[in-house]
Amino acid sequence: PAWHTHGSPDQQWVMGDDFDRNIWVVRMDNLERRLLTRGHNGAGFKTHPHGSFTPDSKAVVFNSSREGGESILCALLPDDWESLPKAE
Repeated sequence: PAWHTHGSPDQQWVMGDDFDRNIWVVRMDNLERRLLTRGHNGAGFKTHPHGSFTPDSKAVVFNSSREGGESILCALLPDDWESLPKAE
């Protein structure tokens, strides 16, 4: 399950964050879900990723408290899709 989902501007991806504040991406050509990044709930902050694609669809920008404070981070979508962990 995902809390917040968004489609990429190029219509190639969908992303969503889950209850554990992980960010998942789905490629629209095969509907396979992969883990983009995880562990963004720390330091007692109540942040939630609320991710969104960059205008060029090459990255996801999101909120995080992983580093001990509230931050805005950017995770690039890899050229090698197979390098991302599969959903289990």
